Amino acid sequence: MVSLEQRQSLAALSEADLHLKNFQLLVAGDTLATAESDPSDVRERLLQAIALKDSAQFKAAAINIGKRKISSESDWCQDDYLVFLLVLGNELFGRPLTFLTSVIEARRKNPNPIPRKINDVFAALERQEFGIEGEFCFLKIPFLSLAGKLRLGPLEAQKAIRAMSEPGLLDQMSPFLRLLAQKAYDLVLTERQPLPTETTAQLIEGFERHAKDLTLTQWWRVVANLPGRLLFALAGILASAGLITVLVGFGQEIGESFLSKPEEVRVRPQMLAITGIREAGSDLPTEALLLARTLPRQNAVSSNRSLLITIESAPFATATPAFVVEVSHPERSIRNAFAFTQGSAGGMQAFTVVPVQRDAGRFRAILPAMAVNHKLYFVLEFEADDNEDFMSVGRRVVLRPLQ
Repeated sequence: MVSLEQRQSLAALSEADLHLKNFQLLVAGDTLATAESDPSDVRERLLQAIALKDSAQFKAAAINIGKRKISSESDWCQDDYLVFLLVLGNELFGRPLTFLTSVIEARRKNPNPIPRKINDVFAALERQEFGIEGEFCFLKIPFLSLAGKLRLGPLEAQKAIRAMSEPGLLDQMSPFLRLLAQKAYDLVLTERQPLPTETTAQLIEGFERHAKDLTLTQWWRVVANLPGRLLFALAGILASAGLITVLVGFGQEIGESFLSKPEEVRVRPQMLAITGIREAGSDLPTEALLLARTLPRQNAVSSNRSLLITIESAPFATATPAFVVEVSHPERSIRNAFAFTQGSAGGMQAFTVVPVQRDAGRFRAILPAMAVNHKLYFVLEFEADDNEDFMSVGRRVVLRPLQ
């Protein structure tokens, strides 16, 4: 727990320490005190880059850090504040830092059990293991919030509160770690996602409010989940009203109609191969080409060369239900993207633009139910060096079907 006295003490420390103050502003979503910051301090540069979502600035500052000596005796490797910023920026900007694993391995040699446990959490975050558990889970909660990936259900919230309530836990922490614990405690209280219905009264209220909007399928799910004694009581009421025979006959007619016209089976693909990689150009439908040309303008602040790549999936072998496809690159952050689907038959084919959602350096396309032989196309924008072309970058792109 974070008491009022501890909050006041932390607030006083933050006012006296610019690094702590700016980090507190970052986790609170407020504007940093840039006028007071030291531009030569690498931690301030990393913090500013994260606050501004400036991947180029972050990479420039982080690469200079990676050139330093990495060992258990290096003070910077033992700096929890600095390592937290590096792990956070690495997650936000497409995981560009290859030296982070070496830093975490060097920190393991610290014989003090508390820094070792903190380092285990950093290692889990670097591996993208985001489970909320353990006595130092308070490190993960603000991290996931800043990364836009915090999902706190009732069970996770209960674990976190129990872990953070250990007597004396914060007494042995640095001000930076205590600040993370305070933010984690606040987030558990404000960001916890409730169960759809946590009480019987809420369940009844939900039925009363939404009963008129439920579809036949949804009503069937309600009936199927009723306890057995209620199902028997319902059957008794129908039998006494003489409705069972009528319903059975009606059900037979429905079954015969389904047997005579079987519904097409739709299956979500387990994998999605890429069969075409090319530089986005005149091969695109006219309207799609116009959309592609707007992508670089949305990142006009960047001075790096923009490379537009079209990725074409293999045709769907079977009809599919609605599902999500994630596009990613193992080494690069995708700056922008849009997606569309199109039939694979010859001649003029209509195309359908589908919504996409950004997730750090990846994008996800939300597909409707797809017909056989339709294809998915992604137009992706990357930052590229002068010696790179669409094939050298595009051949590492990965498509992954999600639920």
